[in-house]
Amino acid sequence: MWDRLITIKKHRETRLRRDISQTQEEIRHLVEQVAQLEAQRVEVVRTWQARSQEESVRREEELNDLRRELSGYASEDIRLKKERMRVRTHILGLKQRIHEWNIELRQCLIKQEKLRLLQDEMGDSHVISS
Repeated sequence: MWDRLITIKKHRETRLRRDISQTQEEIRHLVEQVAQLEAQRVEVVRTWQARSQEESVRREEELNDLRRELSGYASEDIRLKKERMRVRTHILGLKQRIHEWNIELRQCLIKQEKLRLLQDEMGDSHVISS
């Protein structure tokens, strides 16, 4: 009986460790994604700044084209900032989940140890009563 309970707890421990490991790997990928988004954003801002510092335009049509182009850079910058924030928020949620799983894992390990102690005690008392 004790062996079955210990096996169940061991299976839960294994599952928790696997979930934690997979989630940590997902976080690593998301951190890389945040870095890529930031690099893209920096490039957009550099292009935006370089384009806005070019020679002045003389015709109204050129001015409108430049405004549209610069507005596009600003929109892309805002989109990248929002995406980066979304990914960071997701990372925080995953870290919280890992924290909760670690608590469950510790509890699982404690229960396994208690079951082993009970198994040892019951095994010893069974030997004594024989």
